[in-house]
Amino acid sequence: MKNLSKLLRWVALRVVFSTCLYWGTVGGVSGAANVAQFYIGFVLVVATIFVLFGKWPPKDTSTFGSVMRAANVAFNIPVIVILIWFGWTFSAFAWAMSWFMAAVTQIEKANPAAGASA
Repeated sequence: MKNLSKLLRWVALRVVFSTCLYWGTVGGVSGAANVAQFYIGFVLVVATIFVLFGKWPPKDTSTFGSVMRAANVAFNIPVIVILIWFGWTFSAFAWAMSWFMAAVTQIEKANPAAGASA
């Protein structure tokens, strides 16, 4: 049940973000654009803080394993493309950096020798 609630929360956040991103870019609704940009900035700041303090990724990221990683890739790439397409370059950079930090940290935690060689 706990895994299902985590999945539903993950989906709900992305649906709200995607809706705001769509209406902020395509629809020209400035309030939706503000919410989307705030969320992007928030994700970057939180990811940076968690990486700096060694708390990223959370302990139970393997809840859905490769399915969640594939879903993140399938979600993040179009988001970055849309942000660049509509000229939100700083937001695209922030989103890509938070995604990159999470990916590198997951690789280092899965293979501690990889982080030591860098």
